[in-house]
Amino acid sequence: MASPLYLVFTLADSDILNCRLATYDRQVAEYECCLAMRANPDRWCRIVEKECSIPAGDNVWVAVMDGRSFAEFEVAVYDQACFVPENTDWVEDLVVM
Repeated sequence: MASPLYLVFTLADSDILNCRLATYDRQVAEYECCLAMRANPDRWCRIVEKECSIPAGDNVWVAVMDGRSFAEFEVAVYDQACFVPENTDWVEDLVVM
């Protein structure tokens, strides 16, 4: 059964888009956003919610397509790297917390 997986993305001036965290706990995602913004006041944070059934403790591959804008980008989550489409802008591999 799928549950909401919360992905924490950050973007700082003169830096690249980064996926910091994948968790099923919304409070943990919000706390991570606060930590990231406190560490760098010029850093933007965003939580993206995706339905997912990958167990906590397993690896996920977070794929970003059309990542030209921090306000609008497409995100997909895969349980294996081989499933990530070739037209993906970038991929971050994380362990689900």
